[in-house]
Amino acid sequence: MNPHRELIDILNTPGYVTIIEGPPGSGKTSLALAALAKRKNGICISYTEPEESIRKKLEAAGGKESNVKVIRMLSGAPERALSTLGSALQEGSTVVLDSIDAMLLGIKGNEPLRPLLQLIYSNVKSKGGSLVIISEGTSPYSEQLKFLADALISLDIEEVLGHPARRARIIKDRDYRIQHPALFYTLGNGVKILEPNEFNAYSEIKKLGNVVSPIPLDILNAIKMGTGYLLTEMDEEVPYVAARLRMEFRIIEYLLKGYSVNYFVPPEENDERILRVISLAGDKSKNFKIIHADASAAGYDPERFEEQILRSSIRENAISVLNLQFEEDFAVVNPANFEIYLKKMIANNARDNVMSQVYGYTDLNATRIVKKYVKLVGKMTVRDGFLFLRNIKPPGSLWNISINTEWGEIKFTEMV
Repeated sequence: MNPHRELIDILNTPGYVTIIEGPPGSGKTSLALAALAKRKNGICISYTEPEESIRKKLEAAGGKESNVKVIRMLSGAPERALSTLGSALQEGSTVVLDSIDAMLLGIKGNEPLRPLLQLIYSNVKSKGGSLVIISEGTSPYSEQLKFLADALISLDIEEVLGHPARRARIIKDRDYRIQHPALFYTLGNGVKILEPNEFNAYSEIKKLGNVVSPIPLDILNAIKMGTGYLLTEMDEEVPYVAARLRMEFRIIEYLLKGYSVNYFVPPEENDERILRVISLAGDKSKNFKIIHADASAAGYDPERFEEQILRSSIRENAISVLNLQFEEDFAVVNPANFEIYLKKMIANNARDNVMSQVYGYTDLNATRIVKKYVKLVGKMTVRDGFLFLRNIKPPGSLWNISINTEWGEIKFTEMV
């Protein structure tokens, strides 16, 4: 079996009939036009949109300089459409039919349908073109079309962290392996198809690339709101390595911006590994400190633990990044004292202008308590290998996080 292909490459496969189905607004036309833009030539036969709208979507998909013809069909007469389609496929390029539902409006009964579908299929195979059929699923013949297709792509809109996100499911790709059946995509600026993250327990940032995070949950917002704590709450499904990578990219970013950084970690974290990663910040890494605070040594006393934290951490021009697992023992053994300690630290941060970027899993006691006292709360989750982040308090946009440890990059893509 052949290796898997990119989604757009499926649509441009010579001799292929591909059906894109999905509800209105899911991006069917935009996805098909992205295939035309990539191939740089082709034909769009449209019943649904005027040429001006098609051209704008083509340009957004990167097809400004492409040689794409747009044929506007004003009626559902299948004979005329078939003639136009046959002529288009003569060129052996990608042809988009938008939509098959409108084309089939003039067909009554199954008998006229069969030769029509056979003719479409034979045209594609004999001419070596690629036919992309957009289906709204309103025609009673839609199900029969699926048996005809070499590839079937189903689009839908899924709610992620209370925000809509567009998703494509590759249901069928004849003779090719489907590695990632579910893919998320965004229409923010054309069509951007996202790649899932693939982590293992030993994933580590290898070099420094792009570490800029254009997201609302940031230090500047915290300063404006007068809060010293920013919480990122993580679903249990988020792999620990993904959370750790996110924290360490954030630390590098803060160091490069000129801040000093305290990194509060649980005992099981390896200091040597952390220092190896942080050394990627160059001479800025001298402003970094690892802290293994011990609440049990302080007898779970809020004043003594507060003193331990203040004594061991950098307080000038500093940001503290906290993995709440380091405080979980305190929050479980004596939650009342932990709450007293937390309020003291929030007051200390406000006094010293120190910001705390806090990360904690939903099921942690420490996370539940911290969440009551912070004004900025983000939520991180994972779906089908895709990492997402959204501000929950106050509500904001949904962002996809893509992490590449080999290239040293973390990218944020707004889900539009």
